[in-house]
Amino acid sequence: MRFSRYQIALGAATILILVASCKDIVAPPAVATITISDKALDLVSEETEQLTATPRESAGNALVRTIAWSSSAPEVATVNNGLVTAISTGAAVITASSDGVTATADVVVDDGGLISPAGNLISVFGGKVVLQVPASAVSQAAPAMLSVAESPPPSSRLLPGTAISLRIQAPLTQAAVLTMKYDPALVLASPQSGLRMFKAEGSRWQALSESGVDLDAKTVHGRITDAGIYAILLQAAVAKIAVSPDSKTVKAGDTLTFKTTLQDADGADLTDRPISWTSSAPVVVQVDAASGVAVARSPGTAVVTAQAEGKSANAAVTVTPGDATRISIQSGDQQVADTSAAVAIAPSVKVTDGLGFNVSAVTVT
Repeated sequence: MRFSRYQIALGAATILILVASCKDIVAPPAVATITISDKALDLVSEETEQLTATPRESAGNALVRTIAWSSSAPEVATVNNGLVTAISTGAAVITASSDGVTATADVVVDDGGLISPAGNLISVFGGKVVLQVPASAVSQAAPAMLSVAESPPPSSRLLPGTAISLRIQAPLTQAAVLTMKYDPALVLASPQSGLRMFKAEGSRWQALSESGVDLDAKTVHGRITDAGIYAILLQAAVAKIAVSPDSKTVKAGDTLTFKTTLQDADGADLTDRPISWTSSAPVVVQVDAASGVAVARSPGTAVVTAQAEGKSANAAVTVTPGDATRISIQSGDQQVADTSAAVAIAPSVKVTDGLGFNVSAVTVT
């Protein structure tokens, strides 16, 4: 097949045009870096978080590229098109890659769970800690994370292994019940019935107002409304006891009521402790052993003692006769004598109170 000179010239011109056009084509910029929306995620089981990844050229301009996502531990956290789903407690690394360039995000899945508006039960540490959240405590799903407290306030009463940190990302409008199991072998020299749940307030522990113990289940529970560090503390020992009044003077027949103040080594008031009462002289002051209510029986002195857990305090009581209520002639009655003459026996009288005790310093006319 022969080509005319015109055809050959036209073909050559076309080739030249194509070559010239190719010189104007610019190759797409390479991916230099990838920025990821969050470099660290702290989640609980079933919680999700959407990540985004943006490829950028060396000048920092964003590029449109396909992103491949992967998880180093799918049993802990999975990822699908950037959506991270927490599966179980542990750690995982989420990787976003494009054109051989990668970026990562560290994911930690904590013990805990999602609190739903319908309420739910979150059990962690193999069932040793349970958080029961009622309905309407939150308006929308919110994570609750529980972990071992790293730096709880020091206390000799802190039951080992019970200090936990509770993090809630939304305030509770209804009180939840936090329940912890305890090891009875660790409850030494203190009654299990005295175990209570406390919350850390600064460097001190504050008892929860509604805390109790289940001796059969070996658990302690308390009602909570916010995040914080919680723990089980042993019953505080009585370090000091005071009796009020510590001295009193009363009349025979009077009733006295004593009050006691019990404090622990930190100066905190203690309640609900049995107190025993005794009197050094029951014939003078008789005291009820359980209530501390005392009755003055006869003139004299007595020491009333209150005792609790080996600590004691005293109150000194002085009993005087009661008010004069009766007068009787003791001698010199029915004598006859002339006017202005002295009787043979000087008259004498006896003044007593209502219980028959002599009343002195009374003027008789």
